[in-house]
Amino acid sequence: YRHIRLLDRHNSPTTATLFVHAKVINMEATG
Repeated sequence: YRHIRLLDRHNSPTTATLFVHAKVINMEATG
């Protein structure tokens, strides 16, 4: 979850951020 923590630091609630979150979650789920 290091990636999520870094995104939290930026604290930018944008569509791009949400997209990155979803992408990271998918990567975490796949392996």
